[in-house]
Amino acid sequence: MAGDEILVRLTTGAGRTRLTVPTSTTLQELKQRIEGQTGVPWTQQQLCFEGNRPVPNNHGSKILELGIKQGTMLFLANSKNAEIKSTFTNTQNLLAKPADFYQQSGGSLSGGTGAPGGATSSKAPLSAQPTPSDVMSSASSASQMPLAGNSASSSSKKPAESTGILVNGKPMEIAKKNDPTHVSFEKFLQQRRFETASLPGMQTYKPVKIERGKQNKLPPPVTLGHQKFRHVDYLEYMNASAIQNFVGYWQSRDMMEQRGGYLYGYYREDKHVEKGVRAVMEAIYEPVQPQSDFVQFSKIPDAGSDLADKIANRLGLEKIGWIYTGLPRDELLNAQEVLEIAHMQQRYKSKKHYSGYELSTFVTCTVRPDVENGGQPDTKVFMCSDQCSAMLRDGCLDENNLDPKNMKIKPPPEPGIIMPAVLQSGKDAGNFDPDWFIIRVNDGQPTARKKKSIFSQSLFPFANRPGKPRPSRQDFRNYMQQAAPGGPSWAKFADFHALIWLAQEFDIDTVFTICDSVRERKDVLPGIMEMVGAL
Repeated sequence: MAGDEILVRLTTGAGRTRLTVPTSTTLQELKQRIEGQTGVPWTQQQLCFEGNRPVPNNHGSKILELGIKQGTMLFLANSKNAEIKSTFTNTQNLLAKPADFYQQSGGSLSGGTGAPGGATSSKAPLSAQPTPSDVMSSASSASQMPLAGNSASSSSKKPAESTGILVNGKPMEIAKKNDPTHVSFEKFLQQRRFETASLPGMQTYKPVKIERGKQNKLPPPVTLGHQKFRHVDYLEYMNASAIQNFVGYWQSRDMMEQRGGYLYGYYREDKHVEKGVRAVMEAIYEPVQPQSDFVQFSKIPDAGSDLADKIANRLGLEKIGWIYTGLPRDELLNAQEVLEIAHMQQRYKSKKHYSGYELSTFVTCTVRPDVENGGQPDTKVFMCSDQCSAMLRDGCLDENNLDPKNMKIKPPPEPGIIMPAVLQSGKDAGNFDPDWFIIRVNDGQPTARKKKSIFSQSLFPFANRPGKPRPSRQDFRNYMQQAAPGGPSWAKFADFHALIWLAQEFDIDTVFTICDSVRERKDVLPGIMEMVGAL
């Protein structure tokens, strides 16, 4: 960033964004920039500093004179109708690493993305209120999402050049069909004039108990159908070294020890899908988990990641999904995996959407060896449909079903209980294929590195790995010698797992101060550097 420019962070009702403006910018010019980003007229904007302290409306004054400087967080108080507009570039996938990549790196991967450029969190644009022009605008078809790993700017009619990396089990050079298989949820709502009452998540699938001597209402049948919209359109691996570390450890155990981890990041608008939402992965945290052939995070208490949640939140990040490894299989997901994904989406759901519709933007990333391509690790990203989530919510899916190829309705728990019928093509389905509930989400890694990860490296040992002791102070000293040599002080702490470890050694407020320095790209206080040096 040039010396005559500053970065201003903005929080609105739709989420967070960043603005780079010249130091000579006046308050009026800044508000006009904000109007271009959010759609809120500059004459109606009221900006506040942290602590709800209003910014004086001296529109002719320069922002530096008003106390707005590098990294300042501003809040748009009257932002009910705000929306976040993005200028981000789509990208390609990764994971084309040899099996000994992790071992050669001594247990950690240094493939950092360079000094970050002040990335901050941006919530998904889920609370943006529709304008009348949105409601009345004609429905144009959404552009097809590119294959994960293909350049977002390349046409779906033109095959991309092969990179030797697998994306969803296929070489990158294979082109997608022109017609989109899904549209964004916001586009879908616009097409139906924002009516949500008939959507699957608003339906009730609860069993009914028949009472004698009364007129009973039977539960309505469930008509299976593929969901045409997605709540998240793309998962982007902004911090490539984190996922390489995760996959590298799995490869070092001959892919036989299955692991899972939470994905931390933020949401932003996806300009390559009309009104689309992009999830951006910045870090992976592996909670304490039992060793099993099938990773089940729904059985793990959410409190196991409390400390990671606090550090992530201070950095402007949140849980956006989870990742797990597995052995090769014929189907995309089996019935048990679909149920697990539905459980996770039920755990991380929200009613914050402006329509009042309850939804989840929690994505699932799987990593498996592709036997047809030399066992290279292959990522696929999924969500389950709202219909599946609602049926699980109301207790009509059989969670004890052991058949991997079929979903089943739960048997009546007692006489007189009537379960909803499941219809497939107008006929009672009995058992049915899990594919009815599966939604594919595209994924990839940025190619244009204009935007960099908030973390400059992923060198510190991951915690909670089987057979490995908790990282020691000597591990931390070794890390500090390797991390960002000759760089600014904040860059040495720009490692998610190092920050979590420090939070266990010091009080949380001290580590929050370090997090602020990492987030705002400013030097760590000398007193804290002395405390850390004493370790």
